[in-house]
Amino acid sequence: MIGLVFATQREAAPFLAAVGASEAASVPVPLFAFRLPESELRGVVAVSGIGTEKAAAAAEMLIRDHGARMIVSPGICGSLVDGVGVGSVVRVTEAHDGDALLRESPGKALACAPVRGPWASLRPARLATVTEAVFEARRRQLLARHADVVEMEALAVARACSAGGVRFVAIKGVSDLADHDGKNHIEANIDSVSEAVARTLVDGLAEFANAGDDSLGLVGKLLRYTKIEHTVFSLPFLFAGAWLGWGGEFRSVRVLVLVLAAGAGARVLGMSVNRIFDRHLDALNPRTMRRELPTGSLSLGTAWGVSAAGLAVYLVACVLLGGWCVRLAPLPLVPLVTYPFLKRFTPLCHFGVGSVLAIAPLGAYVAASQSVAYDSRVAWLTALTFCWLTGSDIIYSLMDRESDLATGVHSLPVALGERGALRVSGALHCVAVVAIFRLLFTSAGNPAGWTAGFAATVGFGLLYVPRIPVPVRFFPISALVGVASALTPILGGVR
Repeated sequence: MIGLVFATQREAAPFLAAVGASEAASVPVPLFAFRLPESELRGVVAVSGIGTEKAAAAAEMLIRDHGARMIVSPGICGSLVDGVGVGSVVRVTEAHDGDALLRESPGKALACAPVRGPWASLRPARLATVTEAVFEARRRQLLARHADVVEMEALAVARACSAGGVRFVAIKGVSDLADHDGKNHIEANIDSVSEAVARTLVDGLAEFANAGDDSLGLVGKLLRYTKIEHTVFSLPFLFAGAWLGWGGEFRSVRVLVLVLAAGAGARVLGMSVNRIFDRHLDALNPRTMRRELPTGSLSLGTAWGVSAAGLAVYLVACVLLGGWCVRLAPLPLVPLVTYPFLKRFTPLCHFGVGSVLAIAPLGAYVAASQSVAYDSRVAWLTALTFCWLTGSDIIYSLMDRESDLATGVHSLPVALGERGALRVSGALHCVAVVAIFRLLFTSAGNPAGWTAGFAATVGFGLLYVPRIPVPVRFFPISALVGVASALTPILGGVR
């Protein structure tokens, strides 16, 4: 559900008419429910009244009582700089405490969530929120040092959203120049500017129209939630680990099936736990806000059920495998359920993701060999798995750099910038290539193995071609690189 907080009925009127909103309540503030035309998007509009305290109370109510996962602060504002003219509509990138700016003691601004679609093309603007309207030249000059526009509510809404862990966006229309003639300009322009804001809101909200798509049945939602297609990341490495554990052959279909079941169960558990604990962060990220938990298309209870099912499959498979698999079964669970928290504390979180998958070939080796003796071939395979996925995850996180900066999520692209992060991933992938050829040099020299190794090496290079979109680099290119890498010891005849 999306909430909107307008300061006045006059500013809200064009939007309410455009979406055919109906009055839902009149106390403590006027509330209007709407459904975006020709879509399933539903929302609530609160007309808070002018001022920060009223705006904050309205936003808190939308979050607490109506389950708003995103709140928009629309309305009119005054321009502080020459580049933002009357009649223009802007998207706010950060909200400042205007009263602190007037005291010449600026504090930390609150960043707005990134946007996409029509809103992304709007002129970006820094906003100052003040408790008293600005119509004097001196106050305007002080604010203009740090802000482009000024109004009286948005920062309070942003603070409420930050406290509630929901996404905040502000779309403002410029009605005046915040100067001595500002009052007259507001009266003359408020209706036309509010019309422009309403059109912009409807166009932008259409991006979220299918966020809670219920066209899929429960099975379809669960498949999408668990990303079954991404199992391709782990299965080849499970095969490779088992192959080495059996000395270069596949000996038992039963054991292999149980290994695959344990790997699939562990992966479902890790994916589901990650989605559960990241659901509030996902709601703030344009790339992930349409996932099942942020949109409510899948309940939290169902998500926990999926986690429990994954855990059960993993544990049952380990018990049936017996021996060392039972004794060591708890160990992989630690990184599986803790890695989602790393991004909250350290930019090295990518290494946690790599560590989780690196366990796969180790576990398969132990299951097949029923031994925990050191084997250099498995060590190289584990290093290959770790470096491949860690480096790929760093590249994948490039897509979220802007959102991570806004929400405080830690990652190497945030800490080092794009170039620095790519240097780290490049170094990891170089180690992965070394591991591939180290395994090949211990193989029987089968041409198929060398072909897979060279294909993987070329694929690693493609991950750094700027013209290839990052999503394509991660899937399918990185996935195919992983498959080719894992097949290298099998096709090469490593024993």
